[in-house]
Amino acid sequence: MTRCSHDRILIMGDFNYREVDYKSHIVEADTDSDANQFYIMTPDLFLFQHVTEETRKKEGIAASVLDYIFRDEEQVVEDLKYEAPLGKSDHVCLTWKYIVKVEENTAERRVLNY
Repeated sequence: MTRCSHDRILIMGDFNYREVDYKSHIVEADTDSDANQFYIMTPDLFLFQHVTEETRKKEGIAASVLDYIFRDEEQVVEDLKYEAPLGKSDHVCLTWKYIVKVEENTAERRVLNY
């Protein structure tokens, strides 16, 4: 068995689970549906979903969140923006800052002990 030496997870894409609402924590589908099983699986895997606004907007069809960004840490996706679609796509473009490393302050500080 080969073990991966990386310790971070980033999963993103168009998942097409219109029934899943991560913002309200509900699934408008049967309990045995793929959408419900997917929703249940993500917190079981300790994944945080960062997209909260509609990502697909098409005339005549209700806007929905179909594109997700999952991370295994909550505070590493910042400044998520919903940009205009590219070309003739009906999906918005998502841009964000991905925090890779936080520098620790290692400055030496003198503390007097009275």
